[in-house]
Amino acid sequence: AIAAPGVPAPADLGHALTRLTGSASQPCALTLEVTTLIDAEGHTIDVPATATVNLLRGDARADGRVSIADALFIAQHLVGSRPACTTEVTLLCLHSVNAASVRQDGALDRTSIADALFIAQHLVGTRDGNFVLVQ
Repeated sequence: AIAAPGVPAPADLGHALTRLTGSASQPCALTLEVTTLIDAEGHTIDVPATATVNLLRGDARADGRVSIADALFIAQHLVGSRPACTTEVTLLCLHSVNAASVRQDGALDRTSIADALFIAQHLVGTRDGNFVLVQ
């Protein structure tokens, strides 16, 4: 949430569906540009104009690289022993965008055990960094 005058914290300012175009080795830069933000009474709220985040497909731990730990984080999340990051990305929670974008399984990517398996297959060389099956 972005703290802004006239908006009680925490404020849910919007949602976005994101599909990463990078790979396990090439980050995808996501830039959010806010052009206008108006409160319930119609008053314009001043907010920072842009924010950029670098995302990496498969980096479920958000430590800057794809490793077997990322596959384990996904598996732990699926059985309920690892929370998803909500307000802050740390090494203790699952980075949902990076994890769900591994397999890219439809319009609404969902994190599943297949994402963990794709990471493991990539690490042993049977899938490339785009998580495409290597012939």
